Amino acid sequence: MKRLFTAVLAAGCLFGTASADVTFNAVGEQVTIDFQGFTGAGFTNAPVDSTQGEALGDGALNSNDWSVATFEDSFVVNFNENSGAPNEFARGLSTDGTPDSGVYAFQTGEANIALGFRPEDDNVFDEGDFTLRLANETGASLSSFAVTYSVFDLNDRNMSTQLDFSFSRTDNASDFDDNTINALTHITDSDAATVPDWDETVLSTVINFGTPIADGEQFFLRWQGQTSVNDPIVDPLGDIVAIDNISITAVPEPSSLLALGAVSAFAARRYRRRKNS
Repeated sequence: MKRLFTAVLAAGCLFGTASADVTFNAVGEQVTIDFQGFTGAGFTNAPVDSTQGEALGDGALNSNDWSVATFEDSFVVNFNENSGAPNEFARGLSTDGTPDSGVYAFQTGEANIALGFRPEDDNVFDEGDFTLRLANETGASLSSFAVTYSVFDLNDRNMSTQLDFSFSRTDNASDFDDNTINALTHITDSDAATVPDWDETVLSTVINFGTPIADGEQFFLRWQGQTSVNDPIVDPLGDIVAIDNISITAVPEPSSLLALGAVSAFAARRYRRRKNS
């Protein structure tokens, strides 16, 4: 097993929103994040910009929306911090099998950009995570959110990469562990493809908070990655994995159970297709 990753603590408070959180301003609103404009330039503290999870004008992601950890406490960009560049948080733009571990903007097809990483066994992004901070500004309490996202992978190494999805009302590791959705765990093939190409898997679920998210309160979504076999002799580098096309919908409270019933049938459903470059 990998060594346990210690939680990234948010620089802002957990109750009361920062100025640039990904916000829901109306019940039933859908927020989408497709990373167009992201160039792998790292993470920048831009509290006055309402980017809703998307890239800033300099090609970086807003650390008021995102935090990132690539290994242990000293390899963390907390919320509201700057990552600087170049380093493992800002490897730039890549189209295929880069030999260096770290965080990239991957071009998975013509004009399509995704946020991703190349892990290295017991090192960079093993374990690491991308954490998205959101806020309820609807004027009402919310318990349920419908979440859909794409996972792109490039199976070019003989080391599997695993990606897990979890959610929490606090930015604490134990809370994420308690709310990991195992049905959405994505693991790449252990043997490299003869001709590696981008594959896309679309995943959907409904997350439910036992205690509703009050108006003005924050909550968090996390994508955690790691190499899935602790054997660097096989291959120290894991397959490339990236996330894209994130869609989050604030489910209206009176119909949340109905929405759950409608979505649960495909909550663990996934479909996979080859992405032509």
